[in-house]
Amino acid sequence: MNLLILTADARSRYAAEDYKVVASLSNDSPQACPFYDDVRNEKLEDFYDTYQFSVPENFEEADHIVPSNYVLFEDETNKFRLFRIIDVESGLLGNVHVKTAKAENAFVDDLLKTIVPRATLGTVNFPDAFAHCLANSGWQIRNSEYLGELKNQTFEGNTNAQEAIQGICKEYGGEIDAYVLMNSANKIIGKYFDL
Repeated sequence: MNLLILTADARSRYAAEDYKVVASLSNDSPQACPFYDDVRNEKLEDFYDTYQFSVPENFEEADHIVPSNYVLFEDETNKFRLFRIIDVESGLLGNVHVKTAKAENAFVDDLLKTIVPRATLGTVNFPDAFAHCLANSGWQIRNSEYLGELKNQTFEGNTNAQEAIQGICKEYGGEIDAYVLMNSANKIIGKYFDL
């Protein structure tokens, strides 16, 4: 597994094309900056999806392990996961100086900063209500399962997308899976949810 470290223009962080790879970490090459102690904790029904990893500080790539940068990797389901680094600590691991980064799935920050537009949607299904909440977030629905239930939905225009989506997930009994698509040039080409 390799990790890519990315940066994004904060003014346009919602656009997939604004992410830029600034470093690559790998345990497959002796010349590469290694990473270790990586752990992912996921409980998406509570919007809890974190990732932690460590790198030796004496590699140039460690300079890019800073809060607000991103880490991207392909997981065991062959999906690319994008996490925003929220905290970095320096310490010793044996006799090696390391940086340990703590990150959360990038969708969390994006949805917290997105206000759901005011609307009365009437009677809609889960994907339609979810899609309305994603407006202006930079995320889209890629695949969805039919839940079959229709419900009235009204949004007042004063709720962030994370809060609204948590509510409709509970209301419809829906589950989410957030990931990004990459092209062969290591560029993010879309940020998606499967429902």
